[in-house]
Amino acid sequence: MSFNIISFLSPLGSFLLSAEIASSAGLWQLIITYGLGQPYAFPYSSSDLSIITPLFKHITDELAIPFALLAIFISSIKIIMIRKGEDLNRIFLRMSLGLVLFFLSLDISKYILEFSYLIFNSVWTYGSINWLSSMTSNEIMSYLGNMASGGNTLSALLLSSGYFAATFILLSFLMLRDALLIVFIILLPLVSLLMAVTELYERMLQLWVMFIELALIPFPISIALYLSSIYSNIFFMHLAFLWAACLIPSIFMTKGGLFRNLMSLDILSGVSLIRNRMQLITDRIPDIHLGNISIGSEQNENTNWNNPYQVNISDLMKKDVEYRRMME
Repeated sequence: MSFNIISFLSPLGSFLLSAEIASSAGLWQLIITYGLGQPYAFPYSSSDLSIITPLFKHITDELAIPFALLAIFISSIKIIMIRKGEDLNRIFLRMSLGLVLFFLSLDISKYILEFSYLIFNSVWTYGSINWLSSMTSNEIMSYLGNMASGGNTLSALLLSSGYFAATFILLSFLMLRDALLIVFIILLPLVSLLMAVTELYERMLQLWVMFIELALIPFPISIALYLSSIYSNIFFMHLAFLWAACLIPSIFMTKGGLFRNLMSLDILSGVSLIRNRMQLITDRIPDIHLGNISIGSEQNENTNWNNPYQVNISDLMKKDVEYRRMME
């Protein structure tokens, strides 16, 4: 009795197709409920922040004074080491900014999240779309089902895999975003105190910028998802906009290098990592030209005497002979 691989793959492919479609539908419900839903995505009201308020007050009360003293101490050393009054004024300006942000950090965070929710909700409520069923509509399911029943089970399986991967990546980013927003709300007051330190000012400011970007990023994502929903009858356009929503964090997050690496397709194959390492190595290799190598006192007329990588063979040979004599 001969074994027919086609007859075996057909039921297996149908099973995998059904499993991926069901998993994608489940992931999409999690995206709507937790990734983009209130209060998880925009915890700006007092009731939304009631869970983390005790921890927030405990950390700020216990660590505010040590962090403030540390910033003053480091800034004082910096003031002693410098003599320019302009730098002194900058240090006091940054110290004042850090104190203002420390006392108003929670309120500022709430206003940023509330504003982000307002512009996000302007797209999310437009058109009265039923978001729970928009990505699992009959058009999408019927398209993949008709493709599989028509003998193109492998093609349908590949498309459904892309659909599953897009929903999984989007859910992963949104859940990580929700967690980082809560962590930033707690840490930003202490981070603001360190703005008085000149060397840390840029890094601490980057954390505030990243918090603002995390708060605003659902707005462009919602635009891509809305376009994906209205193109649900054209599966390829629908899937393209869904992937666009996944790649938006890597495009718009200027300070979030973490998301740029997570969403980058190059990092899956290691190409980006190897290229960055090779560039780092080549940048550190000195640029030595043959014209910089001389024997004795002979020098090329075009040689730059200020070149730090200029090599004199005679000097090297003398040093080698002296070293060998010392070793003997």
